[in-house]
Amino acid sequence: MTTTTLTDILSSDLPPGPQGPQGPQGPQGPQGVDGPQGPQGPSGVSDVPGPQGPQGPQGPSGPIFTLTVQEVYNSNNQVANTVSNINKIQFDIESAFNTIDQTSGTVRVLASSTFRYWEVDNTLKLTALGNDTINFKSGNNVVIEANAQTVPQSIRFSVPNVDLKVAKSGDTLTGTLNTANVLPTSDNVFSLGTNTNRYKRLLVGSDGIQIGSANISFDGDSINSNVPFASNVAYVGPSITVSNTVTTTSDSEVIVDSFPSSEFITVKYVIQAKSVEGIHSTELFCMHDGMVVYTTEYAVLITHYVLGVFSVVIENGMCKLKFFPDNDNNNLITITYLRQALSS
Repeated sequence: MTTTTLTDILSSDLPPGPQGPQGPQGPQGPQGVDGPQGPQGPSGVSDVPGPQGPQGPQGPSGPIFTLTVQEVYNSNNQVANTVSNINKIQFDIESAFNTIDQTSGTVRVLASSTFRYWEVDNTLKLTALGNDTINFKSGNNVVIEANAQTVPQSIRFSVPNVDLKVAKSGDTLTGTLNTANVLPTSDNVFSLGTNTNRYKRLLVGSDGIQIGSANISFDGDSINSNVPFASNVAYVGPSITVSNTVTTTSDSEVIVDSFPSSEFITVKYVIQAKSVEGIHSTELFCMHDGMVVYTTEYAVLITHYVLGVFSVVIENGMCKLKFFPDNDNNNLITITYLRQALSS
């Protein structure tokens, strides 16, 4: 028996036979142990910015903006004081203008309230031109006093004691100023006040007031007159004298006079009653205690017959002089009395 070995086959010159089918894969062997880590390599180069590029060309310039400032007169729209090529406006802080920054590129210009014109006699107008000056000039008999120390500062116009000489032409008064009195240029043509518009008080010195040829003056203690006073005049002092006149055509009670009982206690009446029937005069002296009046009548004079009866009573705190006429024919009786009373 001939034995053929693998060596014989491999060393034989015979052509190789066909390859047999591949056998099944064997199982994977175990993983080997990791080797040691190698050293870290050097760091790479950092990024470096590239060189700056060339500057671009300059853009075109914007338009040049300037202002023109003008003054305009409101009355005729006339333009004056034109200033051109302005790029800045300034406001004088001492004038009436004021500026306020509103932010966002906005400025508000304010002007304080002031007078537009100064009028003289409602015709001539003084108009300020810029920062102008008003000059007050005193005239004849006019004094101007300025006080810059007060707050606010002040100007006072005054007229010294002068004579005012007045003349009348129609309804117009004209006059000139001299030195101490109000002197009309003609007699009896002017009045002080009217029946409805009157002076509250007239202050007169001791030399008094002259009315026509009568003069009323004050001597320091009493009022003196160089002529007698008429009726309806009261003299005030420790005693008070009043006179008056009343009339009646009735034959019923008439109240001739009355006064508060608290003002006077002792009173004396001088009474005259007169009519076509005659004259009846009497004196009536009375006193009261607040409740009862005590009277006595004397010096009765009658030309024809008694015209009536006089009496004094107290009613509701008032003393009343009453007259009870005997006047069946309803004649006009005029009663004039003079009351002299002592103050309580």
